[in-house]
Amino acid sequence: MNPEDQTHGQPHKITKRDTPRHPDPEAYVAPTARRMCKISKCGRELYALDRCRGHYERWIRFGNDFPDVPIRRGARLGVPGYRAAHAAVRAVRGPAAAWPCSVCGDPAVSWCYDRTDPAELVEAAQGRHYSVDPARYVPRCRGCRRRPFSQATSLGVAAC
Repeated sequence: MNPEDQTHGQPHKITKRDTPRHPDPEAYVAPTARRMCKISKCGRELYALDRCRGHYERWIRFGNDFPDVPIRRGARLGVPGYRAAHAAVRAVRGPAAAWPCSVCGDPAVSWCYDRTDPAELVEAAQGRHYSVDPARYVPRCRGCRRRPFSQATSLGVAAC
């Protein structure tokens, strides 16, 4: 397009569409190398204040980035506890309220462990039995959930 449009007697307005898409290839500067975390032996990309995301979060939270302690991403600390096991059941099978009770058919209120897992775990604080396998849990209503274990086993049903 002609920058000076002679038909109207005014200079042609240069719009964004008229500008080149890319700058001059000689003026193009290659991107610089990625900056790395200042902690030695970390090897992660810089996030803020010369630290990677993990060391930065440690520095914000504790006031120290603990360079000697490695950052463990997604590390499991051991066997899941009672609450984590129940949270896994809810994540896999949904809320118990969406299911009928496995004993009487009334609307269920909670997931109960059926005590059939050979690798059964016991919570240290309250002595509750649980399993890390979500398939070992059954939906129960409030009445069936509160039955004592001895009464439930005499009926052929495991208690929570």
